[in-house]
Amino acid sequence: GREGTGLGNLYGNKGGVGVSFEFDDILLCFVNTHLAAHPGQEFLQRRLQDTVVIMSQLASQLGLREVDLVDQFHVLFFAGDLNFRLDADRQTVSNALEQGALDSLVDSDQLNILRKTLNLLYGFDEGTLAFPPSYKFTRRVV
Repeated sequence: GREGTGLGNLYGNKGGVGVSFEFDDILLCFVNTHLAAHPGQEFLQRRLQDTVVIMSQLASQLGLREVDLVDQFHVLFFAGDLNFRLDADRQTVSNALEQGALDSLVDSDQLNILRKTLNLLYGFDEGTLAFPPSYKFTRRVV
């Protein structure tokens, strides 16, 4: 299945695709998304809204409309360019990166915050982050 959430929900520059299949009696589903970019509350709300729409629409396209996509498969992978940001100022992030304190940034991750406060993508587990976030770099600074 696929669900476009780009310009006017018509164009495929943003959205999600999913594929499901059975392998050795295990129902598998893979969802890949590309969500709205940019900082700011408006874009955060768009990422949240698009995630809900993608999961809902793929549920009916890949299985049963009345059952959450998460509950229809034994294993569901959700990946892509989610574009969630860190709710921390640049200096805080830079200091954490310089000190190798990646764990200190997890609580300011917008996706983690939404998972806790709104139960977004409930039931999903994320591995330990062992790499720095992609972040805006200061130009002409090495």
